[in-house]
Amino acid sequence: MEFNKAHANLAPHQIDFLNGVLGRSEARITEAAYIQCDPDRDFMLNDRVVHWKGTKFAVPYEVAFESDSTAILTFKWPDGVVRPEVLHFVDDDTFWIYLGDAPEVLDLHAREYFKRVEDRACI
Repeated sequence: MEFNKAHANLAPHQIDFLNGVLGRSEARITEAAYIQCDPDRDFMLNDRVVHWKGTKFAVPYEVAFESDSTAILTFKWPDGVVRPEVLHFVDDDTFWIYLGDAPEVLDLHAREYFKRVEDRACI
């Protein structure tokens, strides 16, 4: 959240929300699919407890572009939508994605970071 606090266009309630939902997802990229697990959890927002219903999904993908610092994966969602996602590699164990592709966050300039971990709870 350090990048988002310093550079994103976020109101205090948006920072609280992102603190509650980001940083808990697990992702795995295999040769066949991108798999992501986001566990259930509770967090405080505007002085009330919010329950976040987790998800787990696996979608096939193709590599549209790759370099030392960037990869573009094209995801093929079950509803037929094909959507690219740009992974920006910080180092061998960290990448980030831009959180600006949904209508409600188009102008936030926020990022979600993923860090390699050995202990996986839900994947």
